[in-house]
Order: sequence, then C-alpha cells, then structure tokens
Amino acid sequence: MEPVIRVENVVKRQAGRGLGRRVKAFTAVDSVSFSILPGTTLALVGESGSGKSSLALCLAGLERVTSGRIWFEGRDLAALEEKELRMVRPRLQLVFQDPANSLNPRWTVGEIVAEPLLVQSRISEREGHARAAQALERVGLAAEYLERKAQGLSGGQRQRVAIAHSRRSVVRARLFDSGADRKPARGNAASVWAGVSIHHARFENGGASG
Repeated sequence: MEPVIRVENVVKRQAGRGLGRRVKAFTAVDSVSFSILPGTTLALVGESGSGKSSLALCLAGLERVTSGRIWFEGRDLAALEEKELRMVRPRLQLVFQDPANSLNPRWTVGEIVAEPLLVQSRISEREGHARAAQALERVGLAAEYLERKAQGLSGGQRQRVAIAHSRRSVVRARLFDSGADRKPARGNAASVWAGVSIHHARFENGGASG
C-alpha cells in the first residue's frame, strides 16, 4: 500500500527574528522522515518550539523546505513550482490551533458551514442548512451549534467548524496544528496532531466518508 504522504530527511532552517537586532538562524526541523498510510492518523508530539508547526507549513506547501523531500500523490512538493503548488494545496487542508481569524464572527456556524455548499452546489438555503447539520455531525458537533456564533466557541470547537466548512472530496490529507492535549476532530481525510496531526481522507462512491 502506497503512503499518502512520505517525508524524507526534511530539514527546515528559519531566519532569526529579533526586535531591532540580528538573530542567528536556527534549524526548526532537522532530518525528519515518516510515512502515513491511507486511513491512518499520525501524531507528532513535542515541546513548544520543537518545529511541529514549521513542519506542518512545509507539508501544506505554504513554506519551502531547506532540504529533503515531501512526497504527496507521487509528486515531490519540494520540487514543485509555485503554480503547481497552488493546484496541490486544496488537497492538503491545514487546520490551525485556533482558526478564529478565518471564521466570520458575524455569521452563525450554520451560515459558515453552508456558505461553500450554496456557492459550489447551487442548492436551496433549506438544503444547505440540512447539509450543514450533517457536516457538523460528522465532526462531532450537534445540530444545536448551527445557530451559535463562532466567537462564542472554544478553540477546539472552532477547529471542527473549520473542518466542516471545508469538507470536500478533493481533500486528501488534513494537517492539524493543535495543542498536545487536544485530539483532532474525526474527519475523512489523513492527519498530524499534537503540534502537527496528519489524518488521511477516505473516499467512497466518489465522495468523502467519515
């Protein structure tokens, strides 16, 4: 069975940052290798500052590795041009520890989750509301959350709303940048948890299944 993601000797050097002064560059990720198979979840656990978030950004194609390879669907992300990466990124969903800034604070959870369904599927608002309730149920949130505002939810609940909002069949792997005490919400894609959690997506009958 072929891995969904295979990481080979990835190194990520970060430029030093300081307040008005030069700071020595440092190695955030040092020779990391692992594979994730279809239908599995991989958790990377480490202290704050150990490079988990830096690795997640590299896996999502948002930052370039210094050296090494990241294989996804038969392609080395580290070797792709920016135009090619833009085509791959929708298949790799990065869910931040608290995605509050990506959720409209004036909308209800139901409106947030239903919005891409209404735009992409051209369905009625009633059907969009019903599908939003189903999407929330798949990530472990009851239908009662539909009428709540995102700003009133916990960080973990906002993560689940972000997953429900972007649930689509093209997502093959989800990368969770989370606190070590928080497990990723169940979904239908691959994951990296506890700093980074990678959860693989499974598909049935042309769609995603949880």
